[in-house]
Parts: sequence; C-alpha cells; structure tokens
Amino acid sequence: MGVLEKILGKRATLSEDLIDDTNDVLIDVTRGRNISRTSSVTEHAVEVGAPITDNKKNNPVEISIEILLTDNRDLLTLATFIGRKNRFEREEQLLKWYNESTPIYLVAPDVVFESLLIKDLNNRADKGEGRGISYSLNLKEVIIATGVIESGIDDKGTTDPVEDGRAVNP
Repeated sequence: MGVLEKILGKRATLSEDLIDDTNDVLIDVTRGRNISRTSSVTEHAVEVGAPITDNKKNNPVEISIEILLTDNRDLLTLATFIGRKNRFEREEQLLKWYNESTPIYLVAPDVVFESLLIKDLNNRADKGEGRGISYSLNLKEVIIATGVIESGIDDKGTTDPVEDGRAVNP
C-alpha cells in the first residue's frame, strides 16, 4: 500500500511509516473518533498593544478512537484481506508500538495525524463481534525535536555539534 492509497483509502490505518507498509495496522471498522484540541491561556492581564498570541499556547492534540479488528471475511472485501496481517498480528503490532513508545501516524480518509504516541490501549471482546475485538486507543501528539545542538566539552576542551545524540563531525 503506497502513500496515496493510505491517504485516499476508505479505511483508517495506523502506521509508523507512510512509505513502508510492513508494520501497518489496517483498521476494519472505526466506531468513533474524538479529536481534542486545547490550549493554555494566561490568567494574567494582557497589556494594551501586546500581541494576544503571546498569551495562548496550544497543547498537543489528543485523539480517542474506537476501532474493531477482525478476521471476519464477511466484513471485508477479498482484495483487502489478501496479503494483510490477521487480527492477532495487528494486535501484537499495537502492543509493540505501545510498549516501545513508537511514534505513529493515524491515516484516515479525511485527515492525517503524525507523531502520535499510544497513551492508553484498552480492548474488549463483545458477543456480537464474532472473531473480532474492539480497541479503545488514546493517542497524543508529540513534538519530535530534530536539529543540531551543542554537546558538552570533550577531553580536548572543544565542543562538537551533535545531531540526534550522534556526533556530526566525529
């Protein structure tokens, strides 16, 4: 599944990479989704003429999503079932992302969110779902810093720039 297929598809997908679909979790049914955008606003008086934007800070986006993972071929077209992971493999992938704090994408037909961590992961089996299982996920946007920072002083008394924890000019 390519980037365009993910974005233009009719089903939501959780993915750690938009290009490589090796570890994608295709969601069979999305039962509900709540996107929460909040901010912190100062309680102090704002001076006349001061930019009002300096007094508001947006918080990371939080998303709650209710999904169903199933192996029930009646709910799926044969084309989407061939070559994809079964329910148990997709459950294992969700747990791996949760346990390893892996940033993921939520790609839905109407929106794409990136750099999300699985904050909460709950499952329940309902009688009427046959071979499926429901999951409730709470996802939180994280800001992933990239760039050059200065490291400490080495044994020669000089500093070397460091990028993502590795020396740039070793």
